[in-house]
Amino acid sequence: MTQLEMMGANAKQAARVLMNAGAKKDEALLSIAQALRDNAAAIIAANEKDIENGKAAGLTPSLLDRLKLDESRIAGMAEGVTQVRPLSQGRQRGDSARRQGSHQLQQGNRRRYARRDRARRTAA
Repeated sequence: MTQLEMMGANAKQAARVLMNAGAKKDEALLSIAQALRDNAAAIIAANEKDIENGKAAGLTPSLLDRLKLDESRIAGMAEGVTQVRPLSQGRQRGDSARRQGSHQLQQGNRRRYARRDRARRTAA
């Protein structure tokens, strides 16, 4: 099993644990965000090695740009993790509200397509 496959298997296992974690999930997400902020310098240093390895492996400049991390990208990652936290709470509390919102979106799409189709018929 390659390192990437092992990481994927570990992530899948962690997802199963977090699915039933409740309040611990919130703490874990906040800890992840804080760890990203606290270890930004070490992450950037390790990323520089990844960039050099990528250049040596012949990665394209666009892929190298996607791989490159700096302070602002790490801050964005930490912010993204904190934004996920309320979503995990909503999944536990607001399933019916989310389904209702999805239903309203479907109804809106149906109305929009019906208007479009009527407009096409009258234009033809």
